[in-house]
Amino acid sequence: MDDLSKYIIERIAKDSLNIETLETQKSDKKDFHSIAIWQIKAALIEAYNAGKRFEKENQVISLAQMKCQIDEIITNAYYSCINNS
Repeated sequence: MDDLSKYIIERIAKDSLNIETLETQKSDKKDFHSIAIWQIKAALIEAYNAGKRFEKENQVISLAQMKCQIDEIITNAYYSCINNS
């Protein structure tokens, strides 16, 4: 998995699912999470929107620019889902 994909997945996990790390912690309390359905929905929407956006944009941009765009997509999807709950 490339750095951008890792960043996107980690950002979605942190922002939508309140999971600080996706690394195995070897602790039940840290490796297993209770997640509400609206959090799962928000995470899936974020992932879908990120994929659609970058599929449409067939251009070369820097990793920093991509991260900024992804941050915006994730934030907007999260708040949209929360406001519609």
